[in-house]
Amino acid sequence: MPEDSLHKQFPPYIPKKGEEYMNENQLDHFRQILDSLKQELMEDIEQTVHTMQDEATVFADPNDRASQESDIALELRNRDRERKL
Repeated sequence: MPEDSLHKQFPPYIPKKGEEYMNENQLDHFRQILDSLKQELMEDIEQTVHTMQDEATVFADPNDRASQESDIALELRNRDRERKL
């Protein structure tokens, strides 16, 4: 998730003079940003699940199977880190 894409998608909120802090306009602005990030994470999760289902092949060589399991574990760890952000 590059930061640049978020800045291009959502311009920073510029409060008006005398505007109450965290008013309804600000809340809507930040809600849109968070909803967008949530949607992006959900799409990544769905893609990971489909990738893991597609890679569920049986290997005759134990080394190939170990490499696949290592790749899957790394992918799951990365998704878990993203989820915690």
